[in-house]
Amino acid sequence: MRYVIFFSLILLLSACDRTDDKPLKVSVNAWIGYTPLYYAKEMGWLDAHGIKLVNVVSLGENMNMYALGNSHAFTGTQYEYEETLKKDPDLIPVMLFDRSNGGDLILGNKNIAELKTGTQKIQAYLEMNSVNRIILRDFLKKHQIPETRINFHHKDQESISLLKLPNNDEAFLIVTYVPYNQTLEEKGFKILASTREGLDLLVIDALYTSAEQFTLQQEKFKQLKDLLIRL
Repeated sequence: MRYVIFFSLILLLSACDRTDDKPLKVSVNAWIGYTPLYYAKEMGWLDAHGIKLVNVVSLGENMNMYALGNSHAFTGTQYEYEETLKKDPDLIPVMLFDRSNGGDLILGNKNIAELKTGTQKIQAYLEMNSVNRIILRDFLKKHQIPETRINFHHKDQESISLLKLPNNDEAFLIVTYVPYNQTLEEKGFKILASTREGLDLLVIDALYTSAEQFTLQQEKFKQLKDLLIRL
């Protein structure tokens, strides 16, 4: 089952009659697809146009920053969009970044056959309030692993990247994304599935804001789009 959202609005920018001198705050997590934002920041382009990045460590924190009014726009997948839309029906996608083609992964210390035939509890580490949970459920369903065997551990990706291979027979599953997977693979965890192979999911990353905020800071959103097109 493909988890898809059709974007009805991808930055429909036009001439703007309203301006706002306040900085446009965009909360963003460490995901390879958002590299253009970080590059533009390092180049000083964002500051020059009154755009400020607010760095967070997880997709869930991204949603919370926006919900609390600490950012005007946030990055995320269609899952975070739909979750936030429940509380903010004014939310709209304004800029499409990328499709995850192997960037979201499931790692483990045992292979799929061992996980399927085993009876022990499986320790699963993921951001529960994010698309990570959808990814894990798709993996479990595909390989007919009962969710009742899963012990869920909610952690941000920085904490997850500190995990070590268990020194016993305990089974681990980790839902992560680039670049956090690299540290885990160096420790010995193996890729079991990804959005390139082994998952029946389409994960899209975009920038979201409210229609009201888009109107207020439309010129800055246009400038941000123009800056990223330069890359």
